[in-house]
Amino acid sequence: MLGTNDARYWKEASHRYAAGMDRIIKQVKAASPGVRIILAIPPWVKPNNFGIPNDILVNNIEPIIRAVASAQQVELVNMYKTTVNQDNMYSSDNLHLNEKGYAALAQVWERQILCNNNGVCDIGESCETCRQDCLEQCSAP
Repeated sequence: MLGTNDARYWKEASHRYAAGMDRIIKQVKAASPGVRIILAIPPWVKPNNFGIPNDILVNNIEPIIRAVASAQQVELVNMYKTTVNQDNMYSSDNLHLNEKGYAALAQVWERQILCNNNGVCDIGESCETCRQDCLEQCSAP
Protein backbone atom coordinates (compact mmCIF):
# COMPACT_ATOMS: atom_id res chain seq x y z
CA MET A 1 0.00 0.00 0.00
CA LEU A 2 1.52 3.27 -1.11
CA GLY A 3 0.37 6.57 0.25
CA THR A 4 0.14 6.93 3.99
CA ASN A 5 3.84 7.26 4.76
CA ASP A 6 4.36 9.19 1.54
CA ALA A 7 2.20 11.98 2.96
CA ARG A 8 4.83 12.65 5.61
CA TYR A 9 7.47 13.46 2.98
CA TRP A 10 5.17 15.01 0.39
CA LYS A 11 7.13 18.24 -0.09
CA GLU A 12 10.33 16.35 -0.86
CA ALA A 13 8.90 13.51 -2.94
CA SER A 14 5.63 14.65 -4.53
CA HIS A 15 7.13 14.98 -7.99
CA ARG A 16 8.11 11.28 -7.96
CA TYR A 17 4.89 9.80 -6.58
CA ALA A 18 2.76 9.36 -9.72
CA ALA A 19 5.72 8.37 -11.88
CA GLY A 20 6.86 5.82 -9.31
CA MET A 21 3.43 4.23 -9.01
CA ASP A 22 3.04 4.20 -12.79
CA ARG A 23 6.45 2.55 -13.18
CA ILE A 24 5.64 -0.17 -10.62
CA ILE A 25 2.35 -1.01 -12.36
CA LYS A 26 4.03 -1.19 -15.77
CA GLN A 27 6.74 -3.48 -14.38
CA VAL A 28 4.16 -5.79 -12.82
CA LYS A 29 2.12 -5.89 -16.04
CA ALA A 30 5.25 -6.64 -18.09
CA ALA A 31 6.38 -9.40 -15.74
CA SER A 32 2.91 -10.95 -15.40
CA PRO A 33 0.65 -10.08 -18.34
CA GLY A 34 -3.02 -10.24 -17.44
CA VAL A 35 -2.36 -10.01 -13.72
CA ARG A 36 -5.06 -8.32 -11.68
CA ILE A 37 -3.82 -5.14 -10.02
CA ILE A 38 -5.77 -3.33 -7.33
CA LEU A 39 -4.70 0.11 -6.14
CA ALA A 40 -5.88 1.37 -2.78
CA ILE A 41 -6.75 4.76 -1.42
CA PRO A 42 -5.08 4.66 2.00
CA PRO A 43 -7.06 4.78 5.24
CA TRP A 44 -7.90 8.03 7.01
CA VAL A 45 -5.06 9.49 9.03
CA LYS A 46 -6.07 10.53 12.52
CA PRO A 47 -4.14 13.40 14.09
CA ASN A 48 -1.03 11.68 15.46
CA ASN A 49 2.53 12.23 16.56
CA PHE A 50 4.04 10.81 13.39
CA GLY A 51 3.73 13.95 11.26
CA ILE A 52 1.48 12.39 8.62
CA PRO A 53 -1.03 15.03 7.46
CA ASN A 54 -4.46 13.81 6.38
CA ASP A 55 -5.00 16.83 4.12
CA ILE A 56 -2.06 15.77 1.93
CA LEU A 57 -3.60 12.33 1.64
CA VAL A 58 -7.01 13.71 0.63
CA ASN A 59 -5.94 16.63 -1.56
CA ASN A 60 -2.85 15.23 -3.24
CA ILE A 61 -2.32 11.50 -2.89
CA GLU A 62 -5.89 10.27 -3.41
CA PRO A 63 -6.39 12.18 -6.71
CA ILE A 64 -3.09 10.83 -8.02
CA ILE A 65 -4.01 7.25 -7.11
CA ARG A 66 -7.37 7.68 -8.85
CA ALA A 67 -5.72 9.15 -11.95
CA VAL A 68 -3.11 6.40 -12.15
CA ALA A 69 -5.77 3.70 -11.67
CA SER A 70 -7.81 5.18 -14.49
CA ALA A 71 -4.85 5.68 -16.83
CA GLN A 72 -3.48 2.19 -16.19
CA GLN A 73 -6.98 0.64 -16.21
CA VAL A 74 -6.52 -1.10 -12.88
CA GLU A 75 -8.99 -1.58 -10.07
CA LEU A 76 -9.33 0.71 -7.10
CA VAL A 77 -10.41 0.08 -3.51
CA ASN A 78 -11.25 2.96 -1.17
CA MET A 79 -10.02 2.29 2.36
CA TYR A 80 -10.37 5.96 3.29
CA LYS A 81 -14.15 5.93 2.98
CA THR A 82 -14.37 3.01 5.41
CA THR A 83 -12.10 4.52 8.07
CA VAL A 84 -12.74 8.28 7.94
CA ASN A 85 -13.64 9.64 11.39
CA GLN A 86 -13.88 6.11 12.81
CA ASP A 87 -11.84 6.68 15.96
CA ASN A 88 -12.86 3.27 17.29
CA MET A 89 -10.95 1.56 14.45
CA TYR A 90 -7.56 2.88 15.55
CA SER A 91 -5.05 1.70 18.12
CA SER A 92 -3.77 3.90 20.92
CA ASP A 93 -0.99 5.33 18.72
CA ASN A 94 -3.69 6.97 16.54
CA LEU A 95 -1.99 5.71 13.39
CA HIS A 96 -2.33 1.96 13.13
CA LEU A 97 -5.64 0.18 12.97
CA ASN A 98 -6.90 -2.06 15.73
CA GLU A 99 -8.70 -5.39 15.33
CA LYS A 100 -11.98 -3.68 14.44
CA GLY A 101 -10.26 -1.49 11.84
CA TYR A 102 -8.44 -4.36 10.20
CA ALA A 103 -11.66 -6.40 10.14
CA ALA A 104 -13.46 -3.53 8.39
CA LEU A 105 -10.72 -3.25 5.77
CA ALA A 106 -10.74 -7.02 5.29
CA GLN A 107 -14.42 -6.75 4.37
CA VAL A 108 -13.68 -3.92 1.91
CA TRP A 109 -10.96 -5.99 0.26
CA GLU A 110 -13.15 -9.10 0.21
CA ARG A 111 -15.89 -7.19 -1.63
CA GLN A 112 -13.30 -5.81 -4.04
CA ILE A 113 -11.83 -9.20 -4.80
CA LEU A 114 -15.07 -11.20 -5.02
CA CYS A 115 -17.62 -8.72 -6.36
CA ASN A 116 -18.65 -9.13 -9.99
CA ASN A 117 -16.35 -12.19 -10.14
CA ASN A 118 -13.37 -9.94 -10.76
CA GLY A 119 -13.80 -6.95 -8.49
CA VAL A 120 -15.97 -3.91 -8.81
CA CYS A 121 -17.04 -2.19 -11.99
CA ASP A 122 -14.15 -2.41 -14.40
CA ILE A 123 -13.01 0.53 -16.50
CA GLY A 124 -15.63 1.01 -19.18
CA GLU A 125 -18.24 -1.09 -17.38
CA SER A 126 -21.35 0.74 -16.28
CA CYS A 127 -22.57 0.68 -12.70
CA GLU A 128 -25.87 -0.70 -13.96
CA THR A 129 -24.19 -3.98 -14.88
CA CYS A 130 -22.62 -4.45 -11.46
CA ARG A 131 -24.32 -6.51 -8.80
CA GLN A 132 -26.12 -4.44 -6.16
CA ASP A 133 -23.49 -5.13 -3.49
CA CYS A 134 -20.82 -3.74 -5.80
CA LEU A 135 -22.44 -0.36 -6.28
CA GLU A 136 -20.85 1.18 -3.19
CA GLN A 137 -17.44 0.70 -4.78
CA CYS A 138 -18.59 1.62 -8.29
CA SER A 139 -17.84 5.28 -8.80
CA ALA A 140 -16.01 7.31 -11.35
CA PRO A 141 -12.63 8.65 -10.26
